[in-house]
Amino acid sequence: MYRYGLVGNCQVSALISDSGSVDWMCLPRPDSPPVFGGILDPNGGRFAISTPAAPEHLTTSQQYLPNTNILVTVVSLANGDSFRITDFCPRFEQYGRIYRPAALFRIVEAVSGHPSVVVSCRPVSGWEKEPVRSIRGSSHIRFEIRGEVLRLLTNLPLTYLCEETPVALTQKLYFGLTWGLGIEDDLVRVTHEFLDQTTRYWRTWVKNCSVPVWHQQQVIRSALALKLHCFEDTGAILAALTTSLPEQPGGGRNWDYRYCWLRDAYYALTAFNNLGHFEEMEAFLNFLLNIAHAHEHSRDRLRPVYTLSQGFQLPETAHANWKGFQQSTPVRSNNQGAHAVSDSVTPGCGKAEAAGRSTRSPISCAGPGWNASNASGRPGSSPHYRLTWQERGSVRRRPCSALQKGEPCATARRMTATTPRCRNSRCSDTPTGSSAKPPPPRLSASSEYGTGPRRPASFTGMSARTISENRNPAL
Repeated sequence: MYRYGLVGNCQVSALISDSGSVDWMCLPRPDSPPVFGGILDPNGGRFAISTPAAPEHLTTSQQYLPNTNILVTVVSLANGDSFRITDFCPRFEQYGRIYRPAALFRIVEAVSGHPSVVVSCRPVSGWEKEPVRSIRGSSHIRFEIRGEVLRLLTNLPLTYLCEETPVALTQKLYFGLTWGLGIEDDLVRVTHEFLDQTTRYWRTWVKNCSVPVWHQQQVIRSALALKLHCFEDTGAILAALTTSLPEQPGGGRNWDYRYCWLRDAYYALTAFNNLGHFEEMEAFLNFLLNIAHAHEHSRDRLRPVYTLSQGFQLPETAHANWKGFQQSTPVRSNNQGAHAVSDSVTPGCGKAEAAGRSTRSPISCAGPGWNASNASGRPGSSPHYRLTWQERGSVRRRPCSALQKGEPCATARRMTATTPRCRNSRCSDTPTGSSAKPPPPRLSASSEYGTGPRRPASFTGMSARTISENRNPAL
C-alpha cells in the first residue's frame, strides 16, 4: 500500500516514492508541520523528479546502498532510456561530534539511453498549505516558510527548474535542499564528500552491530530503519515519522504518531541493546531525566506520550483542507493520547532505567538516586490503579479497565531495586525505596511485565515498510 523509501539522519527524514518524488518531509523536526506533504494531498507539496513519458510506459525500482540509509531509485522507460536518483541525508562524525544537518541531497544521472527529466519543487507552508514566496538567486531558490528559509541549491539552470521544463540528462544533476544556512562551497564537491562520509558512517555503524546468524540482511535493514526513528537532539524515540496514514485504505485509524511513547520506546531500546548499541539508551535516559526533573515538584502523573522536547500539550487537530492518503480522512496533527491515563508508563520507564543500571551496558544511569517509580513526584507508584486508561488511538471510543493491582508499577520498582549497582560514583548505593520492603513475589512468565523468557523485541507504528537491498519493493 505504501510504495515509499525512507531516508534520514536522526534530525530530519523524508519519504520518497518509487517514482522519485519527495512526498513527505517535515522541517526542521520530524514533528514540525510538513514542507512536502504530497502523500496526504495532491496539493500538499512535493519535490518531484519525473519524466515526460506517460506513467504506463514506466517501470521503477528502489533499493538501498548495502548497509546504509542511502536510497537509490531507478526509473526505466519503454524505449530503453533510464535514469537513477540517489537520495540521502548527511550523517557522519566531524570535529568529534555527529554532523546531521537539516538537509536532503539528491543526485540524478542517466543510466542508459538519453532520458529527459522534469524537476518540480513546490513546498507548502504547514497545514494551511499557504503559498510559499520564492526568491531566485544565481544558482539557488530561496523559499520563506514560517519565518525561516528553505534553500534549494542546484547545478540545473534555474529556468528549467522554475518553469518545470523538460531537460535532457547530458550530465549529472545535483540538488541540495537545506533548512536555515545554505551551502557556500561547490555543490558537486560537497555532495560527493557528504555521500562518501555518510556511506562510511552507516557501514561502520552496521559493522558494530551484533547480528544473528540467520536473516542478517533483514535484521540490518530493520536496525537501520529503527535508528532513523531516534531524535538525537533530545534522545526521544518516535513511534513513527508520519501522521494520518491509515492501517488500510479509507480507514479512520490514522493518528499522529510523530511523538515519543515512553512504554513503546523500551522495546526499541531492547532491540538496540540486543544489537550491541547503547548510545540510544543513554540518550533516552537523559530524555527521561529531563521529564523527571519537570515532575520533581509536581503531582502530575507521567504521561503516556511526550513531544520531542519533553512537552505534553498536544491538542489534536483535524485538517479538513487535506484530502488524506487515498481519501482517508481526517488528516490529523498532534495526539490527544498525551492526556490519557495509563499505568503501563511507569514499568516501561523502570525497565529502561534498569537496563541503564545494568553492568553489561557501558553507560551511566540517569542520576543519583533517581528511579522511574517516583518520577511523578510521589514516593513509590501512583495509587490510581483503577482509573480507566486508553491506549494509543486504538480504543478511544471504548476505554478499558486499568491494569489490576498496580503489578506493572511494582515490577518496575523491583527491577530498579534488584539491578546491580551502577559503577558511576554519582549513583547512590541503593535505588530509592529498595531497602524499605523486600521485593514482591515474581509474576508469572505469561505476564507482559513478568520475569519469564524474554519477549521478542518489537517496534510498532513504522511509517512505511522498509526496502531490502536486493528486491523490488512492491509494498
